[in-house]
Amino acid sequence: MRRGQKAVFFAALMLPVLVAGCQRRAAPVEDVAPAAPAAHAAPSHAAAPPPTPLSGDAAIAAKICAGNMTDLPASLFGHQKFADGPAGLVAAPAGFNMSHCPAMQGDMASGLAAMLRAARAESPAIADAIGGVSCYRGIAYQRGLYCQSPNLQLRGYAGQAYWVAPPGYSEHATGRAIDFGDRSRTDCNVSPCFAATAVGRWLSANAARFGFRLSFPKDNAAGVAHEPWHYYYVGGYVAPPPTSGGDAANANAAPITPAPSTPATSTPAPDASAPDTADSPPPAEPPPSDATAPQI
Repeated sequence: MRRGQKAVFFAALMLPVLVAGCQRRAAPVEDVAPAAPAAHAAPSHAAAPPPTPLSGDAAIAAKICAGNMTDLPASLFGHQKFADGPAGLVAAPAGFNMSHCPAMQGDMASGLAAMLRAARAESPAIADAIGGVSCYRGIAYQRGLYCQSPNLQLRGYAGQAYWVAPPGYSEHATGRAIDFGDRSRTDCNVSPCFAATAVGRWLSANAARFGFRLSFPKDNAAGVAHEPWHYYYVGGYVAPPPTSGGDAANANAAPITPAPSTPATSTPAPDASAPDTADSPPPAEPPPSDATAPQI
């Protein structure tokens, strides 16, 4: 076959292929719906529910911690209301203050001085060991103990009040409460084991003679922690007349009948005017434990 004939022959063979290819390229493109975007994954957990509104005593405690001391009830979580009592404060007996007991009401200072003289006469070791861990505490100081403690988040308002009185509800605000301590057993100060110390046992047997009563015994009516170190001065002590032997020998000779204490019903007043009793930052509070209890 000649060259020209071969070219024609091959062109005839390729023509159907070329025509088919052109038809395929010219065919309309079908409409295709765009792919739907991938749905967002559902959150792995549901949103936290809103906090339950506080009510009752907890709502009142929250108000107090916010600084509102108005229209307070007569009792809160078992604690009675007491007015702040900076007026009438005097210095504690010399050498008695162990940490936060520089001042107290004058009548309690007289009863305490008589008790210390009796201890010196009866048991010099007790007189050397006994001291005051905490006495007068103003509203601001008590707010630090109750409201600003990290334990409040763990215990809640009611649980915190089991260990620490809310501001306005602490006997310490009156200047007539003492947290006693034992210098020879500081590991038991402000702790249940204080009851078993020499000072704790002596106070249990003798404090009432000088006008002091234990505020929070076991199974107390307030329903708060047992505090064998916390005494309140209810008064009634009358010093015996001097004799040739002096008061030191007779300071324990006059038994007394303690008068009942009456909680204040008025709203606590600010303690800014308290003489020589500026509130220092409250001490660090131990973590929640049945073995230790912060000061009420």
